[in-house]
Amino acid sequence: MKYWIAVVSRDHVAKGVEEGICQVCHGSQSAVSSMKEGDWIIYVSPHHHHVKSLENNEISHIEESAYQFVALGRIKDEHIYQKELFPGFFPFCRDAEYVEKIGEVPFDPLKHEFDFFKDNRSLELVLRRGLFEVSFHDFQRIRDAMERRG
Repeated sequence: MKYWIAVVSRDHVAKGVEEGICQVCHGSQSAVSSMKEGDWIIYVSPHHHHVKSLENNEISHIEESAYQFVALGRIKDEHIYQKELFPGFFPFCRDAEYVEKIGEVPFDPLKHEFDFFKDNRSLELVLRRGLFEVSFHDFQRIRDAMERRG
């Protein structure tokens, strides 16, 4: 059994949880092929702050401020297939079951406790990989934090 972190937009994570599927790295077949039945996956997504214009109270731009751990699931089987999740978007997927009683957890306060972040690399460099394996220690720390928020 392996433990994974996937960096996926919040709307794609929500749709995956709703559909009971896992898709990563813009629907990459090789990425979902890395995972096996029984593996765990934690999704991290950018959290956006909307900045409103003072003149017309409309959103003028979005500032990416932080990352949040947003979903936790387990790969159900070895079957890989394509599915239309959004119009024109057919990612390679795997069936997954998601833990329901969890809450979102900010990445930043925990990052220095993670094995994968020990050398204090840039957050962007760490998350740029899109999908990466983590230790059981890191997985359990994130899962515990998410369950406390649930």
